[in-house]
Amino acid sequence: MNNKKATKRALLTSVMALVMCVVMLVGTTFAWFTDTASTGVNKIQAGNLDIEMEYKNNTTGGEFKPVDTDKKVFNEEALWEPGHVEYVVLKIRNAGNLALKYKLGINIANEVGSTNVDGNAFNLSDYIRFAVLDDDKSSLGRDDLVAAAERVGSKLIKEGYTKESQLRTATDTNEALKNDETVTLVVWMPK
Repeated sequence: MNNKKATKRALLTSVMALVMCVVMLVGTTFAWFTDTASTGVNKIQAGNLDIEMEYKNNTTGGEFKPVDTDKKVFNEEALWEPGHVEYVVLKIRNAGNLALKYKLGINIANEVGSTNVDGNAFNLSDYIRFAVLDDDKSSLGRDDLVAAAERVGSKLIKEGYTKESQLRTATDTNEALKNDETVTLVVWMPK
């Protein structure tokens, strides 16, 4: 008789535990679909990040051309000798509806050394200088470009360069930020 009571009690307890688990599962699932969270500070909004970059140099006839990943903006066939100067004007524009933070960097990706007529080894990065000038300076002549670059503090190309900037969206009213930025990169080998 005690054995039957114990079995009934165990069966009843198991059924009650099972019912309780089902009720808790339904309650949890219902909470997933009805729960809300709000904050007065953060606003999550989908947007479009779009950057347009154009360049011009002495080979584009004064016209800006679009830059893509395969485009070389400097002349690869240039003979780098004392007095040689090249420039490129870069225009970066935020064409999306999200604020843009970008970094302009100049680094040597690959360099192959050479030997001079005396048989001494050298690298061009030990001699080529560069500077980044604000705005479009393509109207300046070769000597004026180099003089302007010297005034802002030119560096050897092997030293590299990094600058971070922010561009606002076209609809942003923050006057502290610009929608586009133009810089002139001047690279030369001193005489």
